[in-house]
Amino acid sequence: DDKVLKNEHNLKNKINKELKSMSKKMGLPDQKISNNWINVQQIDSTLLPHRHKSSYISGVLYLNIDPKTSGIIFHCPNPYIYMQPVKEYTKYNYETFVVYPVSGTLIMFPSWLSHSSEINKTNNRCVLSFNTTNLNNGGR
Repeated sequence: DDKVLKNEHNLKNKINKELKSMSKKMGLPDQKISNNWINVQQIDSTLLPHRHKSSYISGVLYLNIDPKTSGIIFHCPNPYIYMQPVKEYTKYNYETFVVYPVSGTLIMFPSWLSHSSEINKTNNRCVLSFNTTNLNNGGR
């Protein structure tokens, strides 16, 4: 179906445009997607904390979710944040930060940033994920 191919091309163009913007914000050379996969989760599943090695930028595009879907949790990379007494939580001292997506949300982040998910409450939660490498040399 030409319409599906056109939509796929538009999606690829939109992701590449956002990837170029994110590369610039991070002070990186232009990036290209090096690998991608679809993650389908069932109710009560979760993703444990992890990072993406051999990549500069990682991304997730939420394809099939509903209001009960799990949030993506980003973990503060500062190991000392857990050691300080906190009088009041602010955006500068949270140990984790949770994003609650809606269908069509695209999130990109540095691949070194540890992340996980809450317990999923959506049946067949479907997410397209990807990693990147340098556009011009194919690697690090």
